[in-house]
Amino acid sequence: KRTRDHEQAVVDTKNAEDTLTTEQKNLETKQNDLTARKRELDTAKEKVTDQEKVVATTNEQHRDLRRQHEQIQQQKGNKS
Repeated sequence: KRTRDHEQAVVDTKNAEDTLTTEQKNLETKQNDLTARKRELDTAKEKVTDQEKVVATTNEQHRDLRRQHEQIQQQKGNKS
């Protein structure tokens, strides 16, 4: 009986080690997935920031053009 108990303990230990190894691999995979997702999110945030800069620049150019247009209209008005 003692031999059988010992053999069972060895099998149980091996199974527990295998389970632990599998769980560690699963955690590593999840960590890698999260790291990849974070990288994607960071890239997306950078794109949004770049787009916001483009929008701000475009708005500024639009304001400048409107001012120029108003000045031209005023100059035309002053000439007549």
